[in-house]
Amino acid sequence: MLFAGVGSWIFYNTTQLNAYQPPGKELTAAEVERRFKQHEALPMPVVTATKLKVELYPQKRYFVAEGEYQLKNNTKIPIRELHLLTFINLELANVTYLGATLREAQPEWGYYMYDLDKPLLPGETQTLRFTTSTKQPQGFKNQVDTDDVYMIHPNDVVSNGTNLYSPFILPFVGYTKMVEHKKAWQRHKLDLPPLDERMLPHDDPRGLSQPMMLTHLDWGTVDLTVGTSGEQTAIAPGNLIGQWQAHGRNYFRYQSQPKDRAKFTIYSAKYATYRNDNHRVPIEIYYHPEHDYNVALIAENLGEALTFYENNFGPYPFEQIRAVEHVYYDGMAFSEGGTVGIPEVLSWKSEAKGAGRDSVIGWPTYLLAHAWSEDQMIAADVEGGMTLRESISAYMSALYNRSRRSEAEQARYKRQFMRDFFRQLGKIDFQEPALDEVYNELPIAKHKGGMILELIESLIGQEAMISAIRGFLAEHRYQGPPYATVLDLRDAILAQADVEKQPFIRELFSEVLTFQVGLADARVESLGTDRYRVRLTVEAQKLYRPTLDEQRSAPLDAPVEVVLYDEAQQLIYRKKHRFTEKESVLTLEVDRRPVAAEVDPKLVFPSAFLQDNRKRLRSVTD
Repeated sequence: MLFAGVGSWIFYNTTQLNAYQPPGKELTAAEVERRFKQHEALPMPVVTATKLKVELYPQKRYFVAEGEYQLKNNTKIPIRELHLLTFINLELANVTYLGATLREAQPEWGYYMYDLDKPLLPGETQTLRFTTSTKQPQGFKNQVDTDDVYMIHPNDVVSNGTNLYSPFILPFVGYTKMVEHKKAWQRHKLDLPPLDERMLPHDDPRGLSQPMMLTHLDWGTVDLTVGTSGEQTAIAPGNLIGQWQAHGRNYFRYQSQPKDRAKFTIYSAKYATYRNDNHRVPIEIYYHPEHDYNVALIAENLGEALTFYENNFGPYPFEQIRAVEHVYYDGMAFSEGGTVGIPEVLSWKSEAKGAGRDSVIGWPTYLLAHAWSEDQMIAADVEGGMTLRESISAYMSALYNRSRRSEAEQARYKRQFMRDFFRQLGKIDFQEPALDEVYNELPIAKHKGGMILELIESLIGQEAMISAIRGFLAEHRYQGPPYATVLDLRDAILAQADVEKQPFIRELFSEVLTFQVGLADARVESLGTDRYRVRLTVEAQKLYRPTLDEQRSAPLDAPVEVVLYDEAQQLIYRKKHRFTEKESVLTLEVDRRPVAAEVDPKLVFPSAFLQDNRKRLRSVTD
């Protein structure tokens, strides 16, 4: 009886009071879509300034925030109603807006509708004030503080290692697509109708006029004050303009640049600190004291990447770089306003040897690149918006990390990277979209997008590729609506490409392509003194997204690098050849005996068929 009683109490605490997963998250999102998607196209104001005071209570595991939005009507018509939407587990109270009357409140779904006595006219601004909070958890926790992955809501406070992303702790203005399930199987499971369109088309006027995902956040400013417990440090993007103590608590005030993306993450923990002043801006590292072994390596590579990025892609817009360790939950890493949040399992606890070193360095440099691809540019709320942000960041990081590796190290890294990508691609539960169709498919936008930009670089040259991206970023830096699209990036690249290469580049954005580049056969024969003839049977084709009944393919018809090696693995021959058939025979003559041949040695063509790109040469008589 005692055992059953204890078991029931544990079950109550871990499944009811403190559920292992955010309770009903999928169902709640589905219900929000069912009830409120009808309001998606209503004109809404955007936030141009945020002022916020957040009180964190790590030991009691909740927060209270008092906020103020400056709202502006950026549309061409009067706005007559105001809708607010909050994330799961968030309470909204004390909403004030001059002349606003609450028409309908559905707090169980986080949706509130207000009528405006006086319409907000185009170009006009108004102030919205509010309070948000989470409840103090009851009962005992379902895990210990040392667990690597916290099974909590993304807006929960934890005792040591809180990170709160602003869209999860502040109200959205209007309905947001972020609640929607895009995968067909999920929609069927949740009894949601098929989507007419996953995202708005590239030329849709409404999509071009609003930012991707966070449609209510235009260029703006953030003034943020965070209070936390006396033994913790609170970190946020922006310049630290004030720090003080009151009532045994620590307070920090951060202000953004004059033009900011107006989203942020708040971190709070018992941090140790490390500072590197060897670069143009100071680099500050905030980490858990027991995870100190990679701190100096992370800081130095952030500094070196900063120099590399500025030399190639334009100025860094912030006065410092901060890297912050945080707990990894809900699959999230963060980069806003010169502050990168790196999950503890990705860089801080990895062994910086071999492939582990690439992970330790790769994540921080990839997140830092968002200071160009996201902090200085807004992607339009149309198809391919995530590709715009993630492919540029991935390419910038790949370019920097390639510059610090030898050719052999790069080849080993790229081979493993490609194997991992295609292994994971085989496990995805959605149909792979083309780069210009991506909605929120991060592996495609980031990994496939980055690889495709590297492939295009091999076609047009590194200088032309860097020039295209640098020019694109400069053209759209701090641009208002209409915002940038992935087609703008594509067109900037096309402007740097020869006419005969442009159809293939267009196809790389509009089609789901992988490649098969390999050697079906490799032979060598002696022609006499110091002359050798090599005959290679080369497979070179592009594979299109398969349908139910066929896998469509076509000749690659693009330059492919071919190399030959001698017994000492020294290079004998290196040249690019264009293959216009799916299978071609290439005959070469060289003056040293080759023992091995390789096609696409740098693995610029994304491929799941890596086992065939290198072969040992056999005699023609074998």
